[in-house]
Amino acid sequence: MLEPFGPNVVSTDGDLWKFHLRVTVPPLQGDVVHRTVWTETLHRSEILATRWIGAAAGKAAPSLRDGVYDLTVNVMSVAGFEKQYHQQLETGKKEKEDSTYFPPLGHHRLSLVESLFRVVTNLPIFVLFPAWLVRFCAHTVYTAYSELNQYMDELLAQEKADIRARQGTNNTTRAKGNLLTAVVESNNQQPGLKTSGPVSGPGGRTQLTDVEVKGNVFMFLLAGYDTTANTILFSAIILSLNPPIQDAVISEIQQVHREAVAAGRSDLSYDEDLPKFRYLLAFMYEVMRVFPIVIPITRLAVTDQDLVVDGTKHTLPAQTLTIVNNTAIHHDEANWPHPHIIEPRRWLTTNPNTFDPTNNTTTTNTTSPDDPQQPAETTIHQPTVTSARPGTTHRRGTFMTFNEGPRACPGRRFAQVEFVAFFSQLLRDHRLGLVDESTTARENLERQVRLLGGGSPVTLVPPVDVKVCLWAV
Repeated sequence: MLEPFGPNVVSTDGDLWKFHLRVTVPPLQGDVVHRTVWTETLHRSEILATRWIGAAAGKAAPSLRDGVYDLTVNVMSVAGFEKQYHQQLETGKKEKEDSTYFPPLGHHRLSLVESLFRVVTNLPIFVLFPAWLVRFCAHTVYTAYSELNQYMDELLAQEKADIRARQGTNNTTRAKGNLLTAVVESNNQQPGLKTSGPVSGPGGRTQLTDVEVKGNVFMFLLAGYDTTANTILFSAIILSLNPPIQDAVISEIQQVHREAVAAGRSDLSYDEDLPKFRYLLAFMYEVMRVFPIVIPITRLAVTDQDLVVDGTKHTLPAQTLTIVNNTAIHHDEANWPHPHIIEPRRWLTTNPNTFDPTNNTTTTNTTSPDDPQQPAETTIHQPTVTSARPGTTHRRGTFMTFNEGPRACPGRRFAQVEFVAFFSQLLRDHRLGLVDESTTARENLERQVRLLGGGSPVTLVPPVDVKVCLWAV
C-alpha cells in the first residue's frame, strides 16, 4: 500500500530496508536539520497566525486542515530537500521565482498538498488496480496521482541540475547534502553525477533505482505532511475543546518567551529554549496516545515466535504476518488508567502507566509548588525504545505511535521539534478557539473526533475540517 511510486525505507524489509535506511536517514538527523525545522516552522507559523487572527476579526473562517498541511509540507521541503513549494503567502508578498522553489508557477492543476491528500486517502485503489485502469475508473484520483508524480519529477530534475552545477564549479556549500541529494546521488541511472561515496546494499548494490528514488521522496513527503500534520490537527482541536489544558500550555509558552527576552533574545532558540517545553511535549505524547496517528503496524515473524497469553503458550509460525492494533494498546486500562481522559501530566511522572488522572490526592510530583501549571521535573520522561525499567518510562509495548525496536520512527525528533515550534509561536500571544463556540457545536465536534476517522487508510485523520480562530490573551 505504501509503494504507489516505488519501494522505500518504510515498505521494504531485511537487507534491502537496511540499505534504504543508510541512504535516507542520516540527512534527516542531527542538530543542523533540526535547527532548520525549528526556524522554518516558527516562520511559517507566524504567517499562519495572521490568517487565523483575521478570522477572529470577522473575516472568513480559515481551514485548519489546509493551513497545517501547507505548513508541514513546506517544512519538510525546506528541511529535507532545501526547496520551498510555491504557495500564496498571507503577507501580501509574492514568492520569488528562483532555483530554491518548485514547481514553476502556473504549471499544475492541483497544489502539492491537495495532490498528496487525494493520493493518500485513496491508496487502496493503487493497491487493487494498475494506474492505467485508475485513469478510466477514478479520473480525479488519477489526476492527483499524475500531478504528484509530476511534482516529484520536477523536484528530482531540479536537484540533479543543482548537483551538476555544484560539481562544475566545485561548490561544496552543501557538503553534507540533504535527503534529496542523498537519494539522487544513490541513483544508478544518472550518468555524469558523481556520488559522495558508496553505500553497500544487498548483493553488493551501491545505488538506488529510479523507482526507489521516487518511492523514498514520496514517503518522506508523506511522513512530513501527513503524520506530523495530523498530530497538530488533533492537538489544535483538543486545545480548543479543553481550556484548562490550553491554559497550562500557554502558561509554559509565555514563561519560556519571558526567559528568552530576559536573555536578550527576541526569537526562541532551538538550542536554548526547546528543552524547556516539558508540558507542551507531554501534551504532544498524550494526544498521540489517545489518537494514534499511524494506524496499521505490520510485522513479519522471521522465525517461530512463542507468545504467552493468560498462561497459555501460542506459537506464531515463521513468515506469519501480524498487524499491531495501536488503538487497543493505547486504550488498555491495564496499561493506562482511565485511558479516555486526556491528561498530559501522565508523561511528567516517573511511571506514566500507573498515573491515575482521576485521583487528585495521588502524589506524582508533576507540578511546581510555586506554579500549579508548571511541571516541576527537569525533563519529561519521554517514551523510549531502549528502556523498559519500571519508574523510568512507559512500559515497553504500551506506546506505539513512534513504533519500537529497529523499525522505530527515525523522524521522531523531527516531529517533536516541528510540533513544539508550531505551538510555541502560534500561542505566544493568542489562544485557539472555534469559530462556533456553542455548547452543541463543541459537544458534536468532540463526539466526532472521538468516534470517527477521516477516511485515510494509513493514518488517523480528523473526520471534519474544523474552522478555527485566534484570540488575544
